[in-house]
Amino acid sequence: MLIPGACAGLTIFIDHVNRRKIVMNTFYNMALEYLYVRAQIAGIVRRSAPVDTIAFMVINAMLLSLLHKESTKKKKTPVFWFFIPESERIEINTSTQKTCPVPHKETCWRSALQATTKYSALAGALQALRVVMAKGSTIANDPTTFFREFCSKRTGAGILSVGGYVFLYKVARCALALRYGSDNYQHSAIAGLAAGTAFWLQPNTTILTSALIATIRLLLDYLPRQLKALREWPMPEVLFALCNGILFHARCMDMAHCPRFVIHMMDTATRNRSNTIYNTYLKLINSVQLKT
Repeated sequence: MLIPGACAGLTIFIDHVNRRKIVMNTFYNMALEYLYVRAQIAGIVRRSAPVDTIAFMVINAMLLSLLHKESTKKKKTPVFWFFIPESERIEINTSTQKTCPVPHKETCWRSALQATTKYSALAGALQALRVVMAKGSTIANDPTTFFREFCSKRTGAGILSVGGYVFLYKVARCALALRYGSDNYQHSAIAGLAAGTAFWLQPNTTILTSALIATIRLLLDYLPRQLKALREWPMPEVLFALCNGILFHARCMDMAHCPRFVIHMMDTATRNRSNTIYNTYLKLINSVQLKT
């Protein structure tokens, strides 16, 4: 099913460009999460908070350095990530007073605290939405349930993780810029490594895979510019076709670990014929095992 699914994925070229970006990003994430689960089952990857945090730190360092580079381009690559670092300062400082090379109007500490407050508030709003969606019927009967759930350790860890991520990045980048008198993407990489430690507070596979997908998306835009052979290839669409093939294969051959959205989508589109393929596959596997 991998090859037919990949061929079916080429129909992404028919879709509207604006909608195409959202669809591709969704399928990237689902395919990567599926492969991550399969790697865990095969023993290739062993999930733990330290391993996930180190992986996120490295990926985040690459992502923020690429986003820093991206900020200097006129036509930017669309990526789905909640934090976009500031672009490099372009105005020339004519005053004798020492200022931070990182572009912000306030002092470094004030800028870091303002950004931390903004993103922490956003994280709090998302946590509140999560509680309402999960406990909506219970909250309707007993409104105090919302406050009990919202004031849990999980909510606090989520808010601190996002706020700490932004704070550590802003402080580390400004400190490096002041120390060396310049601001560049290497500083963003180091700051991203430091910011990644906040992942420890609430490890999340979806956040990890989203960061990896955003990094791959930027690399797919960056590498073809360096390699002439790939310059004319529509790399994001090709990657989508591959991910579509992987998800089609997962639905028909490995339903136990296939993302729920893919199962529902294919069952609806094929009028449950995908389920027939899966059941036939299971019968074939069982018959082979009995013969051996």
